[in-house]
Amino acid sequence: MSYHFGRGWSKLTPYLLLLPGLFFYFLISLGPSIATGFFSFTDATGIKGAPIRWIGLDNYREFLFMGRASLDNLDALKRTLIFSFVVTTVQFTLGLIVALIVNQKLKFTNIFRTIYFMPVILGVVIQGLMWSLFLYPLGGPVAKFLALFGMRSEFLGGQPTEAFAWVIFVQIWANL
Repeated sequence: MSYHFGRGWSKLTPYLLLLPGLFFYFLISLGPSIATGFFSFTDATGIKGAPIRWIGLDNYREFLFMGRASLDNLDALKRTLIFSFVVTTVQFTLGLIVALIVNQKLKFTNIFRTIYFMPVILGVVIQGLMWSLFLYPLGGPVAKFLALFGMRSEFLGGQPTEAFAWVIFVQIWANL
């Protein structure tokens, strides 16, 4: 087996080419993350010249266990974990199923491919506009569908639990 980059110092070429990218990764991404982790254990205020003291886990204790804000923080953490789990699980499962369907020779495959790849083509603003019109309670397609069953929704997606479910659905649809 021959090595494509030659012998001696030529073997270092791919590694030398990686160095600028790694440098910028550490500088732009990893550096601020490490600094944030460090400052989360201090009482840093961001005011120039103010002393910084090490306080350990007090910030985390306050964030998770002290006062009314901690309940809101725990609720936000719970919603984030639910969102992450549901979107990741459903998105990967449906992605695999859809990939299998797209590669089959079935009827209406081209229509299905068009619907499937629409989020890739559409921008985020167009997607938001499209979904707001789709869910519009005064004549949108969902409102008309609900009217067939004698139901109506004045605030479709307006309740927090309903809106959260729609956010999960649209996220899965957009990134499937």
